[in-house]
Amino acid sequence: MSIEQTNHIVEDNHRQLAETVKLYEVQLQNVWNSIPTDRTFITPDKQSLKVLTPGTWNFEAGPDFKNAQIKLNDKIVTGPVEIHTRTSDWYAHGHHHDPAYQQVILHVTAINDLPPEKLSALPPLFVINPKDADIANVEVGKLRPGKCAAFFSGLETTQVTAILKAAGIERFRHKSNAIMRRMITDGAESTCLQMIFEAVGYKNNRQPFTELFQRFCEYDADLRQKFTAAIIWGESGLLPETTTGDFTPEMSSFIEQRWQEWWQIRISARPGIDWKRTGRPVNSPERRITAIVSFLQQYGETPLAKFATELNHDSVKIEHLLKTITFHDQLWDNYSCFTGKRSKPAAVLGRSSALELLVNVLLPAMDAAGKIDKKPTDTALNVWCNLPSTQHNRITRDAAARWFPQHRNAGKIMNGTAARQGIIHLSREFCEKCCGACDACLLYNST
Repeated sequence: MSIEQTNHIVEDNHRQLAETVKLYEVQLQNVWNSIPTDRTFITPDKQSLKVLTPGTWNFEAGPDFKNAQIKLNDKIVTGPVEIHTRTSDWYAHGHHHDPAYQQVILHVTAINDLPPEKLSALPPLFVINPKDADIANVEVGKLRPGKCAAFFSGLETTQVTAILKAAGIERFRHKSNAIMRRMITDGAESTCLQMIFEAVGYKNNRQPFTELFQRFCEYDADLRQKFTAAIIWGESGLLPETTTGDFTPEMSSFIEQRWQEWWQIRISARPGIDWKRTGRPVNSPERRITAIVSFLQQYGETPLAKFATELNHDSVKIEHLLKTITFHDQLWDNYSCFTGKRSKPAAVLGRSSALELLVNVLLPAMDAAGKIDKKPTDTALNVWCNLPSTQHNRITRDAAARWFPQHRNAGKIMNGTAARQGIIHLSREFCEKCCGACDACLLYNST
């Protein structure tokens, strides 16, 4: 066996081990999410621990759960919880240097492998014992119904839908007002365009796309218009040398053309942007960059003005609006990265992403711009209320499990953008703010 083959085997073993550890960590998170709240545990340092609420599962950067509430001895504490396979992972992951983890109130692990002197510098520890009968019998992934479930189950479908739609409209107005404040400072079109960059980057590359937008704006307007693709690709730092990879002829031609244009106009050589490659290959940074280039080539730097033409058409159709911001690219529909060809083509900005842009950026921005121009209308809101359902996320799935576990028409209740956004609004305004403790919830206590 060659050294190269041996190295590949070692790399595969490391990768498989890392994936196994990560999977087990997710299972621990599942157990914590459904941890019994009616019993007292004992921590390794002999403190009594009662979990009042496990908090809200966090799928972004930072601790694994937000707004958890525990009773440690006789003291009630609220804050984030971090979960690892081993206690030493706290140091291995660099949390001891990360300010985001300074407020963690509990460190939950399956294995304690740290000496006392290192353990004392960390948050209080709770070791999940897989042999514990109460924990072992937890139905993984199943959430307990909240106290709102009884209230919602007693209402007709139309009544629940009306509540969620009203909450969704409230969320739309909050978003519109927040955008309006940004527009007053930075201008309507510039604000809208930056938000489009941020949205196209999704949560993993939101900050990198913000930096890309700022770099793009440093160029003169004439250059931005003439060399849109070259500037975006060049400043992204992702453009490879044509001699450094095994590229197809069509990809080599694309790379060479971008380089030839960008070398003539670039402001200066500077470090590349720190792109994140988590998630599906279909959402790779290269495909997201192609999407923003496609958007700029169609809408330019005045998306509000051009989108208003579509929106104010007498017979505006939802599907037509979605098609106007669904983008295909002859080359990049067929690639995930410069050397990764797809088995089948996919739009660089598909229908679901176009819908998210309408829901979270374009329509609220149109509403905000109307307020600034002192020409407010309900056009954007009316279109928004008639949009189809956005994709489920963890918030809507968890809310459905807690609020509508036995509702006969749960599917109809959550149908449409307004209802889905209403669920997010109620969850954040009430469930998160009371740390999931139903007895403290203003919404529950008002029913």
